[in-house]
Amino acid sequence: MMTKQLLFAVASAVCLSSSASALTFTPTQDNRRTHAGAIAGIDQDIQNDNPAVAFDVFSSDLWASASDVPDWDVFANGHASQSSSLGPASISGSGFVSADGGHGVLDGQLPSSVSAITIGPVGQFQAAGESILEIVFTIDMDAHFDIQGFIGAGTQIAEGDFGNGNSQSAGVNLFDVGNGISIFEQSVSNDEQTVATSGHIGPGTYQFTASALASVFSGMDEEDSGDAEQTHGGYASRAGFQEVSLTLTGRDKPIPEPVTASLACFGLGALVLQTSRRRRA
Repeated sequence: MMTKQLLFAVASAVCLSSSASALTFTPTQDNRRTHAGAIAGIDQDIQNDNPAVAFDVFSSDLWASASDVPDWDVFANGHASQSSSLGPASISGSGFVSADGGHGVLDGQLPSSVSAITIGPVGQFQAAGESILEIVFTIDMDAHFDIQGFIGAGTQIAEGDFGNGNSQSAGVNLFDVGNGISIFEQSVSNDEQTVATSGHIGPGTYQFTASALASVFSGMDEEDSGDAEQTHGGYASRAGFQEVSLTLTGRDKPIPEPVTASLACFGLGALVLQTSRRRRA
């Protein structure tokens, strides 16, 4: 009787062990956001967005625009978008940003009361776009991670090369919060690259980030000494991440193949029956 009970217990243990515990992926912080801003002289337009419900699907598309005194034709535009979501053990999304601004034709001379060099904010333009997909999460077991996607960033300068500063970048990062180290990082500022990497991480807290940033800035050209009808271009900055994803898979003890597990159960069951029959005989 004792042997029979023991064999039943072993058979049950083997059958139950064929289903390894699943990875527990727990998002703890949702830092996703978009920002679009534009300033042209004294005119400005600033917009921000973030998920209405943490960890829910996030879809955002912001546009900001500003323009200064019409005679000076100073303008600025900022744009930011993002579409992202979380799965049972995954994070994915795309984001795009742009910023542009410039001066058109100076329709007549500058006002005599204003110096072209000390014109201050009246003739300046600034624009920016920001799209951040950032999630902090925990996992309870060793995991295999797979990161895929595409990132790109660059600047387009219009005729006249008018502009004093710009910045643009796109990147992907997986950060180990508990140990304070970066597991994976890839970024571009004037290039396009495919993102494709995989590896292993242990139980703990991590931060996954995909980001796109773009900005432009300029003041009045110091060569504008009051001459009429001087034409200037502007410039635009672009950045984005496309179909970026992080997928996690648990790495628990080896899981027997379904057929193998079934055979093990049937084998032990047969052994139990055979032992029982021998005892009866």
